[in-house]
Amino acid sequence: MDLIGQLTQQLGLAPDTAQAASGSLFSLIQQHAPAGAFQQLLGAAPEVAGWMSRAQGAGAVPPASSGGLGALGGGSSGGLSGMLGAAAGSMLGGAGGGAATQMAALTGMLGRFGVSPEMAMKVLPLALQFVQSKLGPQGTQQLVSGMPLLQQLLQGGGAQGQGGGLGGMLGKLF
Repeated sequence: MDLIGQLTQQLGLAPDTAQAASGSLFSLIQQHAPAGAFQQLLGAAPEVAGWMSRAQGAGAVPPASSGGLGALGGGSSGGLSGMLGAAAGSMLGGAGGGAATQMAALTGMLGRFGVSPEMAMKVLPLALQFVQSKLGPQGTQQLVSGMPLLQQLLQGGGAQGQGGGLGGMLGKLF
């Protein structure tokens, strides 16, 4: 099953929401992916470009030339994503493009489609499975090498104990 089918069937997202949310995630990945790695994904999964266009058309992702992670994170939009970003930065030491900053950016983008931070925790593993099915383990590792958030998820949270991984990261925030 494709990623959009999984997001709609397993998580109950509407197809348009699933496409826009996926496009937001892949736009964030593109910003951090090494040169050429994202092009490999687009070659293996051309539908990703359409999802990214849908997200940009919905205003969740600024054009590539208009800004970086700060723009994606919602900036001064406030609300839950702003609180999450502030908490993540202070509790997890996320500076620059760290996992906490990336999580705040992602939840800010997905929140625009009504996807809660808890739901984002379920979207990420499905998206990574999709990427692995297209690129294999090595290609996936290369693609996410610039994203501590996704590296941590791929590795199952490392040695963070029972609260490791993405769930543990969000658990520390609440």
